[in-house]
Amino acid sequence: MDIGLKEWQELLKGSLKIASALESLRIPLEEPLLTKNQFKKFKKCANTFVPDANELSNFRRAYPCNMRICPYCKKKQNLTSQYYLLDIINYFKKNISDIRFLTVKLSIKTQKDKIEDNINLLNSSFRHIVSLSRRKALRKKMKEFVNKCYLGYYKTLEVTYNEKDKQYYIILRSVFAIKQNYIYEDRYYVDTNKWKKCFQFELKDNIISDLKIDYTNKNNDITYDFLEEYTKCAFDLTPIMKMEEKKEIVDVLRTYINILHRRHKFVSTGGIFRIN
Repeated sequence: MDIGLKEWQELLKGSLKIASALESLRIPLEEPLLTKNQFKKFKKCANTFVPDANELSNFRRAYPCNMRICPYCKKKQNLTSQYYLLDIINYFKKNISDIRFLTVKLSIKTQKDKIEDNINLLNSSFRHIVSLSRRKALRKKMKEFVNKCYLGYYKTLEVTYNEKDKQYYIILRSVFAIKQNYIYEDRYYVDTNKWKKCFQFELKDNIISDLKIDYTNKNNDITYDFLEEYTKCAFDLTPIMKMEEKKEIVDVLRTYINILHRRHKFVSTGGIFRIN
């Protein structure tokens, strides 16, 4: 779960850029985006590292801050989630002979002041599709899929910012555990078009910007690297690491942190994935 030197250097640049933007605009002092102690801890994490004794090409932070606005600490959290999800999937593959996996990824554009409403809408829309109490309202094809093929899911939400169009997007990603009859029997198979109609019905006026549905015919396709995409959650720091304008960096950070303070649910599970 170590991070290589090249990637570490990129994450370090991101940490230092965020620290510089916050410090130059005196945000931690004039507006408590971070408290003084949090900011001090964050700066220490961004500047202090030691070589890994077991692997010379890898580095580790001597004093990790474990804050979600820290590119390094957020990356480590994502790596932990990847290993966790892979362990669960490997357990299912050994114990359920006919299990396969379906991946769903969709995104919607959102105004900054509507991010929280749309996070709640995406969560409720997804829940309606897989919930026992709402299956009667589903279209026939989706109802057949949920009743006969669906076993469980691992879902994440991630807020990201597009520097080009200055817009925020919310990305929903999910790994479904399904029975293999989804693949081999036409009456259960749901194509991308029907998935889109189902989500669009739930999302009402929110236009789906992108939707990708894929399934694995071979369980060996689900690897640690494959799962990297599907464990991303909360918010995306990558755009910030590429920005040059400090005020824009702080504005996006402020939006992200305000979302965190509301304690939204960015990771959820259901069925055989459910965490008690």
